[in-house]
Order: sequence, then C-alpha cells, then structure tokens
Amino acid sequence: MAGAPDGGAVAERSFEHPINASAAQAATRVETGGRRRIVGMYATGRPAVPAVLGSRPVDAFELDALEQERVASGRLYHEFIRTHDLSVGLYALAAGATDPQGPHTEDEVYHVVSGRGSITVGDEVRPVTAGSIVFVGADVPHRFHDIDEELVVLVVFGPAEYTHRVDHQRGQPHGAAPA
Repeated sequence: MAGAPDGGAVAERSFEHPINASAAQAATRVETGGRRRIVGMYATGRPAVPAVLGSRPVDAFELDALEQERVASGRLYHEFIRTHDLSVGLYALAAGATDPQGPHTEDEVYHVVSGRGSITVGDEVRPVTAGSIVFVGADVPHRFHDIDEELVVLVVFGPAEYTHRVDHQRGQPHGAAPA
C-alpha cells in the first residue's frame, strides 16, 4: 500500500500498458477522510487540463433533440459542436432528395444514423445504411444519392468545417504562408 496525497491508503497498481488494465483497475474508488475518490491508472494527481481555445471539456447531446433543432432551423445541416480542431453536425436528406453539397476543404467522416441510399466519393459509388461510416478526404467531390429512406447522418470535420476555406480562396495549399 502506498500513501495517497491526502493521507489515505491507496493500493499500488502496475500495468504493462493501460489497454491491459481491467475496468476495476482503471477506476478504483477508495475512501479517504470521508470522501470517495478515483485512483488507479487515471489518477495522476495532476489538475484537470483546461479546455483548449475556450472549448468545453465535456458536452453531451441527445440525437432526438438535435434532430428537433435541425428541423426547427429549416436547414439540412445542423452543426452542434465546433472547436478549432473539429466540428460535428447532423445532416438529413429526405427520400428522393438531391444532395446539394460540394467538396469541403477539410477531411470528413460520415456516420449514417438511419436511412438508406448511396454515396459517390470521387469515382467510387457505395451503398449506405444505418451504421455505415465513410471517410471523405479534403477537396474530394462527393454526394449522397438514390436515397430510398430519409438519411440522417452524423458528420465530423477535421479540422472544423471551413477552417481551410481562406487558403483555398487564395489558391494556397492547406496552412501555407502568404506568398
């Protein structure tokens, strides 16, 4: 047993690598001075890292509420997370709809939540249905089509959508210094 920083006893834990730790080892709770605290591989004794660029350290959303917000906005796409490094939104296309989007200046990942249709990325055509995950590289033409059932898609951009737009408008590669 080793002493905890606040004087309580903490059982020593050792692992070859965190991936090998059991859930019990990863989040062991101990009583110290009438308080419960988590120790183990995640208890480093360091204070929490402040949020980067003012982003919140954690947030949670419910799909039904996000869909209601999207519908109320009257838009096909509803962004609900935006930091410098990524943005996340919900995109929906009705059965038979035409996808109006064009290439984006950032990489993106689509996760089909519900519905059925197809996606063309570059020259490749693939069917998509609930559970499909599709990566699309920056600047690659793509669109959903042949939508048989309303598609509801979680979209993740990295970095945040339109972060590189200015570079492209100047005809410069991503992150290039002005000429």
